Amino acid sequence: MRIVNQHISTLAILLAIILNGCYSTETVDSKVIVRTSDDFNFEIEIPIHYEGRGNIHTFDLSKYEFDSQHWIYVNEITGELIASEITLTYERGKTSFPWKQSNLKGVIGFSNDSIKINLQTPIYVGDSDIPDRWENYRFNGIYLAERKTNK
Repeated sequence: MRIVNQHISTLAILLAIILNGCYSTETVDSKVIVRTSDDFNFEIEIPIHYEGRGNIHTFDLSKYEFDSQHWIYVNEITGELIASEITLTYERGKTSFPWKQSNLKGVIGFSNDSIKINLQTPIYVGDSDIPDRWENYRFNGIYLAERKTNK
């Protein structure tokens, strides 16, 4: 009976860890911010909010929360731009190798006060420089565009 109680206690602890354990969510704002830029005519900021709870592998289950951004640089904000006219980067102002996302496919469309992002990013296998396939950019969608002055 004592062994059964120990197993039940162990299972209860594991269940508590699973229920209160690791999780992570990312939420993108419904608005993107459009500003003028130095290297390109415009930068488009995609605000992203992350929150979650620690890492069970390091036995740290503390909560975290932070904001981040993806950045798109373009020279026009009218009509439709093809991938070769777009620079996508994950760090503001870093628009060249190694920060710039290479081999993009897709388009970005601009109309009135909205932006439609429809891009695909490459997936590489091993050390290859040639994409194996493309996946939809995880922040594709239609966003309201808010014009702001530079920070």
